Order: sequence, then structure tokens, then C-alpha cells
Amino acid sequence: MWLRTLILLTLAISAFGQAMLNRNGERIVDTVRGEIYDEWDDCKNARAEIVFIIDGSRSIPQIDFNKQITFLKSFVDHFEIGKNGMRFGAVTFGDKIIKDNTFGLTQYASKDQLKNGISNIDFKPDDGDSTETYLAIKYAHGIIFKDARPDIKKIAIVITDGQSTAPNKTAEQAMKMRKEGILIFAIGVGKDVSEEELHTITGRNDYVFMVDKYSLLKTVRTELRKLTCNSDKVHQMVACLHLSDEEFREKQGCRGMVDINFVFDSSVMGYEDTRNITTFIKKSVTDEYLDNKKVLFGMITGKCQALKDFYLNTYQTRTEIMKHLDIFHKTSIVSLLQKVKNVSTMTKYGARNRARKVAVIFLKGKLSEPQGVITNAKVLSKNGIEVFVIKMDDLNSENTLTSITRQRNILDATEIKSMVQLSSEFLNRLCKR
Repeated sequence: MWLRTLILLTLAISAFGQAMLNRNGERIVDTVRGEIYDEWDDCKNARAEIVFIIDGSRSIPQIDFNKQITFLKSFVDHFEIGKNGMRFGAVTFGDKIIKDNTFGLTQYASKDQLKNGISNIDFKPDDGDSTETYLAIKYAHGIIFKDARPDIKKIAIVITDGQSTAPNKTAEQAMKMRKEGILIFAIGVGKDVSEEELHTITGRNDYVFMVDKYSLLKTVRTELRKLTCNSDKVHQMVACLHLSDEEFREKQGCRGMVDINFVFDSSVMGYEDTRNITTFIKKSVTDEYLDNKKVLFGMITGKCQALKDFYLNTYQTRTEIMKHLDIFHKTSIVSLLQKVKNVSTMTKYGARNRARKVAVIFLKGKLSEPQGVITNAKVLSKNGIEVFVIKMDDLNSENTLTSITRQRNILDATEIKSMVQLSSEFLNRLCKR
């Protein structure tokens, strides 16, 4: 009897295990309802116009180029292809648009035709002397997407293994594409990719996927599929974010992932204020509300530089001496803000694609380049990085501070003497607690 029971139990477990495998051999189960489902079901009714922008430059070995093609065939295999479903086009580029490896949205009307068309994309190293990404984006925008169906979401997917030859032109063409409502996703492969440039191309950190090699492209397929299949929701979310970035981030609070970078110019802080800042940071890091693995912390400081010597015969007037000493009271934080953008958005520094990004800037001394600080703060905001300012003195005008960030994100250390209390106030505003 026990042997029969054991056999039946074994068969049941085997059948159940097979049921949990999707068509790619991956186990899928609804953890909320306990129901088994195919993770690709939500793509069956998706409608979009999608254009692959494929790097065919010579830096890619043919074996890796072939892996790229295999990935694309696998990706389209999970969609309903046709006029009532998804349509795909492709642009392959190197030092020019490789026309033989390019096709439009209307060329293939069935899945089999599309997969055969992708298979026919050949590696042409003779056309890959450089990486003219901007040409491919411009071609996709001006030629391929012209055949897009009205009122259907448009998506471009860029795959590259390096930095474009003309990054400024690439950024310009990508911005033109995005301004017409075309979403851009990007996949960077290998160590030579400029992740920062991919963020510029997509306009959003969470639209960039990074893998170490072409054989790992399959690891981003599921996440890329989620963005593609839910393009209607994504597009609506993008519109909402552009309308009200601050309100959206406030509602998120500290419940999800948060990446926080503390920023200050150590050359002007002095011992006392540096100690105060570290007290602030320690209180923030150890606060029980943020004591979880979802919140990461970083710190960016300038080089500590003492005042330069001057001698009895260096200056002839008191005005010259005062000008020399005024350097000590001025802070140049522009370069630090430029570094904040990279550290907050690039995975090699620990940044997470879907985390809320926060920069806490401690200001002491009169800004030597106020307009530069304002400009770079706006760049941070455009890249989804929320800026808080902790003013350590009153040497910068209220107008300057509110040009850097909104009033609610400015905290005054001259009024709240306790850095522990100031940290609590910061967390109250950050987390809406």
C-alpha cells in the first residue's frame, strides 16, 4: 500500500512540476493565488510598433552578433504578430545604415516571416568602422516609424556594445524621438558601453538594461517584455511623471528602494561642520525607518584643500589680501553635482534602476558658480534625482536656493541647531512620515 502511495505521489509531483514550467522551461507560479500561469499571457493582446536598433559595428565578434539575432528571435516569439497585434521593424548600423539588414514595420505580417527576416540579418564588418548610433535613431524616427499605425504606442529598442562615435548627435536625435512620444529602451552589452549615454538616449534610468556579455541577453528578456507588453501603462506613467515628478516621488515615500547620496565640499566645511555633517549622516543611516536593505547610502565630497600661502611681498593692498581670503568662504560644488549624476544612475556605482534617487547637498560658503550649480541641479532633476539642500550658513540668497530645489526641500541648519533633529526633519520630509 505504501509503495503504491509513494508512486502516485511521485507522479503527481512530476506532473505539477511540468505544469509550472513555461515555454522557456522557467517555473512560473502566482504566489498570491497559488495559481500557475504562463508569464507571457499578458502579451497576447498587446499592440505596439517596435523597432530594433541593432549595433553592427566591427567591435562585435560575429559569434556575439549571432547571439544578438538569436535573442531578438526569441523575444518576438512571445507576441501576436500582425496588423491587430505587434509589428516589428529593424535598423542595423555601423558607420552607416546597413540597408540590407534593415526592414520596415509593414514588411512581415506573420511571426514566421518576421523570425525569418531577423535570421537574414547578416554580420557585415566592412560597414562597421564606427558606431554612428545617431544615424540609426534618426532613420528609425524619420523612415521606419512613419509607417506606424495611428494611436498605437511606438517603442525603439537599442542594443549596443560601445559608445557612439558622436554622442552629442545621438542625444539630440534621441530627444527628438522621445518628444514625439516614442519610448526608447536600451540594452548595453559589455564593459565598453557608456551607461551614462544610454541613460541620455532613453531619458529614464529604468529603461536601461546592462549585461556583461551577449550570452546574457536572455536575462533581461522578462523585464524588457514587461515594459513592452504594458506600453500603454508605461506611456501613461511617463506622462504623469513629466507632469508631476515631485508629487509622484512624494507618494512613493520610503516604502520602496531609495538610493541616497550625501554631497558636500569638504574643502570649505572645516572640522566642526564636517563633524556636524557626519552626525547628520550617521543619524540618517541608523534611523529605524530606513534600517532595511531597500535603502542604500553614498557620500560624495570634494578634495580638502587648505588656503594657499601668501608672503609679505605678495600683495600691496588690503583689498588683494581680502580677495585671497574670500576664497575660503566660497564653495565650488559644480563638479560634485556632475559626479552625483553618474553615481546615482550608473550600476557600476551601485545605483539601482528602479530606485528613488535622492541627493542631499550641504552648502556652506557663498557659491562661486551659482548658475552652474542651478543648471546642474536641474540636470539631476531631469534624470529623476530629487535634490535636498541643507544650508549651513546664510551666504547664499533665498532666490539662489529655491532655484536649486523647491522650498520644501531646503532645511536650515542655522535654525535647527541639533544635527540629530535636522536629520529627523529631513527624513520626515523625505518619507512623508
